[in-house]
Amino acid sequence: MKCLHAVMALLWLCFVCPLAHASIMYGAGFSRKQLYTLSQTTGAGTVIGSISPMTDIRDIASDTRPEAFAIWGTSQGTGQLFQMNPTTGRGTLVGSYLLPTGQEMRTLAFDIVGGKLYGTSDGTTGSAINLYEINTTTGKATFVAPVGIATLGGMGADALGNLYAMKEDTGQVFLIDKLLGTPTLVSTLPVTYISDLAFRPEDGQVFAVTHPGPVTSDTSTYKIDLARNTATLLGPYDQSETTMAGLAFGPAVPEPAFASGMVCVPTLLLSRRRRSAAGN
Repeated sequence: MKCLHAVMALLWLCFVCPLAHASIMYGAGFSRKQLYTLSQTTGAGTVIGSISPMTDIRDIASDTRPEAFAIWGTSQGTGQLFQMNPTTGRGTLVGSYLLPTGQEMRTLAFDIVGGKLYGTSDGTTGSAINLYEINTTTGKATFVAPVGIATLGGMGADALGNLYAMKEDTGQVFLIDKLLGTPTLVSTLPVTYISDLAFRPEDGQVFAVTHPGPVTSDTSTYKIDLARNTATLLGPYDQSETTMAGLAFGPAVPEPAFASGMVCVPTLLLSRRRRSAAGN
């Protein structure tokens, strides 16, 4: 009976509650035109490589589903969508957004529930600030609805597919309705000029990066609590990168022990049977 209890406990550990490694956090450097990985404890950035042939990069977004993982970046200057190579940093052209004159795609976020890439445009007038659905095969953007909030610096999506956008100059975070584009204020953070935010797929922890603004020179990585309106400083992302413009996560990676656990249970059962047979 004791052996049975031990085996059942091991089964529970191996199959019911496998832990996961923290997925990789990626950053897009606007000033140095490079893709980075960012530490989730210190905030420090490590260069992956140049985004070339992209000439500029603003926001990035990722599909964190393991079977469909991809990272996209928006080139605000050229009006094009690129798919980013997480190993080399290189951007591969997907296609042009074909936005109306006077609009530029500033932010990106991927809804893993609906399997859709969204973006918000920026421009010189309020009518240029709109929500779009973006085709990840062609890059073409389809108008959804006006948003109407200026200086939206970045956007991210949680595990439920909800879109959250940052208003850079105020530290405000808005929930963006995916059908109507309506912004709803959900948090006001104590730091301003946040370039982008991203939700860690394992647990929904929010991270953000800042860039220098008229009243700040902050170039750091933060952990964010939207419910408590707090931003916890992790540290500077890179001394030579003045603007980390985008943030996104890779897919969650299961613990290697899980795979070995699948082997250990039948091995234990076989060992038990052999001992029982020897005793008979």
